[in-house]
Amino acid sequence: MKAAFEAALKDAERAANSQGREGNVGPLDNFEKTAKAHERRMRGLESKITAIQGKIKTGEIKLDKSLLMKMTPTERGEFQSFLTPRGLRLHQQQHPDLFRPGPLRDGFLLKPLDEILLASAFSRFCRALPEQLSTFFVSPAEAAVAVGCIAPCIAKNWGLCSTCVVGAGTAAISAYNSFVGCWNGCGSCKWYKPWNCACKAKCLTFFIGRLA
Repeated sequence: MKAAFEAALKDAERAANSQGREGNVGPLDNFEKTAKAHERRMRGLESKITAIQGKIKTGEIKLDKSLLMKMTPTERGEFQSFLTPRGLRLHQQQHPDLFRPGPLRDGFLLKPLDEILLASAFSRFCRALPEQLSTFFVSPAEAAVAVGCIAPCIAKNWGLCSTCVVGAGTAAISAYNSFVGCWNGCGSCKWYKPWNCACKAKCLTFFIGRLA
């Protein structure tokens, strides 16, 4: 997406700088349409990942024991923190050897100090995630980078077209850097960390929408 956007932008810039003698504004229009289609697909995928994440969290979808046994104790503690009280009880009932039964306080299993700290850190991450994403990307009303340049470029308003594509290039670099920070900030997308996968899906969806 990044490479296709840069190529389309460069083609439009050449057209603007040469008054239409070189370059082509068509690829920019095609990119915007393609990006919008990909954005719709990504929103669908993001919705599915989030739904699966919710079912894992509540225990409606349970991980196979062979997979749970591949977790390290720390990873299992992190997964345990991710579960709702109901999800945790279901896992305790099904796998008492892997999920220690114990007294509950405010709906959560009492854990050793290191697991409590881990759960607390994860809880803070979940609460901060919407704000974190909002700092990576501007509001939807300001988000579209490519679409604002299409009309003046196709209309051969070369001065406005040139100004727009130069600004779009700067905005695209900023959006990509923000995307990388968002993607890396989500952590590894692994089967026992579905929240990381949902986070990465949001990052990618926002990035594509930012370019389009």
